[in-house]
Formats: sequence, structure tokens, C-alpha cells
Amino acid sequence: MKLILVISAVCLIGVLGVFSNSFWGGLGSTKPQLVYYDVTSADLPIVITERGYLESQEQTSIRCRVETYDRRSGLTGTTILSIVPNGSVVKQGDLLIELDSVQIRDLLESESLELQSDRSTLTQAQARKENRETQNLTAIAEAELALKLAELNRKMYVDEQSGSFKLSLSEIERQIDESRNSILEAQAALKLQETERDGIEQLFRLGYKGKSDLEQSRYAFMKSEAALAAAVNRLANHDATKQQLETYQKQMELMKLDGEVATAERNLQQVRVTNASELAQVEAQLFEAKERVQRQEARIAQYQRQLEYCTIRAPHAGMVVYAQDEQGNTTVAVGQSVRSRQELLTLPDLSRMRVRTQIHEAVLDQVRRGLPVTLRIDAFPNEPYQGIVERVAVVPSSNSNGVKTYECVINIPVEVEKLKPGMTAVSEIHVDRLKDVLSLPVQAIVQIDGETWCYVDNENGIERRDVELGRNNDKFVQVTKGIQDGDRAVLNPLAIASLENREQKSISPEAGVDAIQPVTAISDKEEPERGESDSRQGRQVRGDDGESDQRQQRARQASVGQRDPGESDRGENGQRQGRESRRRERTSDSSNSGT
Repeated sequence: MKLILVISAVCLIGVLGVFSNSFWGGLGSTKPQLVYYDVTSADLPIVITERGYLESQEQTSIRCRVETYDRRSGLTGTTILSIVPNGSVVKQGDLLIELDSVQIRDLLESESLELQSDRSTLTQAQARKENRETQNLTAIAEAELALKLAELNRKMYVDEQSGSFKLSLSEIERQIDESRNSILEAQAALKLQETERDGIEQLFRLGYKGKSDLEQSRYAFMKSEAALAAAVNRLANHDATKQQLETYQKQMELMKLDGEVATAERNLQQVRVTNASELAQVEAQLFEAKERVQRQEARIAQYQRQLEYCTIRAPHAGMVVYAQDEQGNTTVAVGQSVRSRQELLTLPDLSRMRVRTQIHEAVLDQVRRGLPVTLRIDAFPNEPYQGIVERVAVVPSSNSNGVKTYECVINIPVEVEKLKPGMTAVSEIHVDRLKDVLSLPVQAIVQIDGETWCYVDNENGIERRDVELGRNNDKFVQVTKGIQDGDRAVLNPLAIASLENREQKSISPEAGVDAIQPVTAISDKEEPERGESDSRQGRQVRGDDGESDQRQQRARQASVGQRDPGESDRGENGQRQGRESRRRERTSDSSNSGT
């Protein structure tokens, strides 16, 4: 029994090997009609595509800002005199609504008369205050000037660098230095004359000089002695003058200057006290007059603002939309009374538009502020617009069937025309651009049971090649390992995978080797349609209702070879039933052989 089972296993392994060689060799020899893609190194743009709707960047709510009270009837509110038709397109500054302003004009006229009287009183009070301030300033200026002069005079005398005392002392010290230099010069001259005199006396004794030369040298010597004595006397006089300046004259001058400074300070303080007392009286009168004028001006300014609020103009260009109540009824009309802060109409700016869309949580980390976006409006498919991501929400805005999406706002930076709020727009967010990489269309990739591969046409036929994937967009996926530049990848691999699965299911110990059938070529009519369908599914984008998300997920599963979970369960159940049936047949055969 064991021998029979071993032989059966060996035969089955051999059959599988023969089938594998015949399958791949058959594909290589028959060359079925497949669609190929030439692998080249190129840039791969990473784009996230989402569907959203248009809205205005600036949508202004126009409200009634008039606050009036009818003293005669006791009623509040303002009547609408005119209003632009609903749906009108207006420019900045155009008249939108005109409200009744008769009551405000009457109040403004009566308050203006009262303001004139208050301003007259204020003018007289200001004149008295200005006169008093001028007198005070004059008195203060005179007193401060006298004080500054006294302080400056004292500072000028005691300044260590260039003061009067310092200059006098420096002059005397300079004279002393000159006297000392004169003494040194006189001493040197005397020494020279003494030497010359001694030399002439020697020559006179030897007979080389006459008596006149001797007398002349003696006279010069005596003259040098007199010059030395004069220099010594001048030095003594300068020293005495310096001692007098430092001991007596400095103290006397300081006492005089300090007295002048103290007198000027007391005079300044007296002037300040007198000025403050007189100024306080006129300031009290001025304050009272000013308060009356300010209250009156504030009241008139309020009435003037209310008068301006009666004329409402467009703050920017846009389309007029009347305000509606909860039942959808229009709440404004000519002759109708409106209350303060009541919304009258809204004004969206049609030249400044933006797109509001939803970002799937799986790609939220790739979207950030400032990314460029290509916008395609369903109403104008041939006119793409360029946009910029303005902001991305930090909390999810919807949670449909467990899938969270985050709101994203994309601004159109330029002014546009023809676009209307609510139009559907497809946003292609350019997240990144991979430079010089190898990539394949998503329909060329097969993923089954955790394995990822593609089919490549080589010299020996169609070859299955395991690959490793990187980043992807809706149409292409980066291949980091498994292919190289110049390869020819099969764009419709599902046909090959289905043929392979179908042929493998026909192999069993009961069927035998004869049951193996050669691989049939793929028809020309079947695979291009499948590829086009896959391509169309790959271009599907998610919508706000979540149904497009499911379609796109199914498209990705179809393009990369993933099976539907229900089909996978049914396939596994069928395989388990087949294995159980074969196990019962082998048990029955073993029992018959033993018998």
C-alpha cells in the first residue's frame, strides 16, 4: 500500500513538471495575442484624484445695520424702498438695497443745531486755556533758562576736561614748564660759555688769543649766568600763582556759582506752582465744554452711520441671492419692514472660486497646504484649471461604512468666468514626482495570496517574474525590483493567470496525465476589452457618497489581480470539497486493493 502511494506521488510530481514546461514553453511558442508595454525609465507623477464641488471663495452675507426707533408710533424697523432683482450679477459698488431714511435725517438735523452751540462754548474755553498755557510757558522758559545758565556756568568752571579753572591751571602749568625748560637751556648755555671761557684763557696764556677775545668770552659767561637767574625767578612766580589759584580763587568762584544755581532753582519752583494753579481753573471749564461736545458728536456720528447704512452697496462683484426663511420663502421685498441685523441677501463672488472635496484617510498624510492641483470641471471638460491646496481638515468630516474622509479646500488663484457654485469638479492633487524610475501600468500587476508578479516576454516565451512595488498613482505603479529597462510586460495578465489556474485544476491523481490539455491562445477580442475596462476602472474617482470609493477599490483589485472576498471564499470551499472527495476515493481504492 505504501509503495503504491509513493509511486503515485512521484508520478504526480513528474506530471506537474511536464505541465509547467509545456505551459510556459507553449506560451513561448504559440505567442498568444497579448498586449505589451515596453518598460522604460521615466518620471512617475504621484497624483491623488478626488471629486468635489465648486463654491465661492468670498460669500458675503448682507444684513440690515440700521437701528431706528419711531418715537411717534413706538415701532422699530426700516422699510425697504428698492432692491435689486434676485439672481442679478452685480459689480463692486453697485446699489443693492435702499432703506427709508426720513426719521434719521430729522434727528440728524436737530442734533446738529445743538452741537453748534456746544462747540461755541468749547472754543471760548480753549482760547482761555491756550492763553494761560502760553503765559505759563513763557514764565517757565525764563526760569528754566536762568537755571540752565547758572548750572552751565558752574559746570563750565569745574569741568575736568575743558573748564575755566582747568584752562587757567593748564596755562599756569604750561608757563611753569616753559620756565623749567628755560632754566635747562640757561644752564646748558652757561656750561657752554664756561667751557669756551676756560679754553680762551688757556689760549690767551699761550699767546694764541688776544685780551679782547678773553674779555668777550667772560662777558658771554656772565650773560648766561644772568639768563639762568631770570629763568629761576620766573619759575618761582608761576609756582606762586598756581598755588593761589588752587587754594583761594577756586573756592571763591565755586561759592558764587552755587549761589546763582540755588536762586534759579527756587525761582523755577515758584513759577511752576503759580502756573499750575491758574491753569487748573481754565482746564476745568474746558473739560466741561469738551464733554458736552463729545457726547453730541458721538450722537451725530451714530446717526450719520445709520444714514449710510440705509444705502447698501455690493462689497465685491457677485450674484445676488435673496435670504430665505426655514421654509424656503423669500424674506425681503420692496415695502417690507426689516429689523436690525436681519439677513437680507448673500453675495457670492463668482470670479474667485474654490473646490471643496474629501480626502481618503489612507492618503491624508500625502496632502499638505501649497500642493499644485489640476481641476477639471464636468461642465467644461476641455478647460482645465490650476489650483492650490489651501487647507486640509485635522478631524474627519464624514465616516461612511467605516471609511473616514477629511475635508480639503483647493483655491483657484486666478479670476475665472462661467463657473457657478455647486458644479462638480475632479481634483488631481500633484503630491510628488519620482525622477527616473521604472514603472508599470497597474493592470500589468498580479497579486494573489500575498505574492506579486508580472509577466514579461523574453526570448523563450512568456516568463512570470516576481516584483517589488513602490509608490503608485491611479494608472502606474513604481517597480523597485524584478524588471529592468527594455523589458516587455504583458498588460493583460489576468488571461494568463486564469489559463494557468484552469489547467492546474484539471490535474488530479484520478484524471491522470492524459487529462492535461495544451494551453490555448488568448483571443484577440477578449483581452483588449478587458484591458480597456480595467483602464476605465482605474480612472474612477471617489465621490462624496462613498460609492465611487467602492468602485475604485474594485478597480484596483481587478487591475492588480486581487479576487473578490466572496469569490475567494467560494473558491476555497470548492477546493476543500474537492480534496475531501478525492480523499474518500483514495480510501475506497486502497480498501479495494487490499481486498
